Amino acid sequence: MKIKLVFIVLLTVILQSQTIDKKWVIIQDIDDRIVYLDTSTLKMMNNQISAWTNIYYREPIELSPFQPKARSVKSQFLINPVTRKFQVIGSIYYDDKGAMVSESSNSRFGIGNFQSDVDDVSGMEIVLEKAQEYLNNGKITSSPSQVDFSSMQKPTTQTEKTSNPDSSKTLVNDSEQEKGNDFYRINKSGKVVYTSPPDIASIYDNSIEDKTEIKFETDEDSKDDSVNINKEQISSVTEVQPESYTEPVIDEKPIEVPVSENQQESISDLTPKQTLEEKTYNIDNEQNVTNTIFTDGNLFLVQISSWKTSSVAKNEVQKLINKGFNAFIHEVYIPSKKANYNRVRVGFFSSLSEAQEAERKIK
Repeated sequence: MKIKLVFIVLLTVILQSQTIDKKWVIIQDIDDRIVYLDTSTLKMMNNQISAWTNIYYREPIELSPFQPKARSVKSQFLINPVTRKFQVIGSIYYDDKGAMVSESSNSRFGIGNFQSDVDDVSGMEIVLEKAQEYLNNGKITSSPSQVDFSSMQKPTTQTEKTSNPDSSKTLVNDSEQEKGNDFYRINKSGKVVYTSPPDIASIYDNSIEDKTEIKFETDEDSKDDSVNINKEQISSVTEVQPESYTEPVIDEKPIEVPVSENQQESISDLTPKQTLEEKTYNIDNEQNVTNTIFTDGNLFLVQISSWKTSSVAKNEVQKLINKGFNAFIHEVYIPSKKANYNRVRVGFFSSLSEAQEAERKIK
């Protein structure tokens, strides 16, 4: 009886390993390849996005002269959206018939090894963009394709354990969002205008079973390292550079939003009606005081993070507002990255000590 039971268990494992129960979505369909993203295993853990992709090549690629050509490559990545760096945990290569022909793994996988840039050259720009879109909205705008992906095999190798990631900040939405709070944005003239909050859906279903084993340590020393790395990333995008972008930009029209009595008290310090002359922040005179604190010579503000995706930045603003902070977004074009970035900021403060105290409370 015991032998039969063992045989049934082994047979079940073998059969399950040959089927693909993941939800693959096409995120890029170009001339030489089709890129799929597995939405069923997308996870945000300690501000690291764990993602599986599968690249189907229209023409098989050569791995080496001594190996069969590969038609597709299935890989797992760990992406740090704050520093915009990533590392490959492992890859599996398949031939035309779906048989595994090769595999590779990262023996140096762990904290501090996020050395590859997320950009179009690496092909990770679209992966990060679509992963964040799914984690924030619960869906992905997919591209159509005629390729049948169901014949691809499911990987049977386990990924290596990881050490603590390099940032303590998380992009995961709160389970319940308070709707009705106002967002406001500083335009190029330094004035504050109001825009409507986004309709952000809940992210992923926590009941989805993750087939990938990734473990993170949470010791205090690692948290300190995470904060330092996060500050370095923020400082790297805060330098105000001359705008060389010539593409027409459509300015957002201010929307008058009714403000309740409770909200009026929290935002009254930022309105032009404030009697203090310092309450008009001059963005043209902005300079760094510390890595995350800025001033125009009169007022001070704290920069919390910077995001390419506006919906993620608005989500961070919402969470800060819910905690009682006067948070807002400053959108700026970064010529070196050839993209607009949304800086999440908290302000304004009359002195450096007030800004530093607010920064400590946010952490």
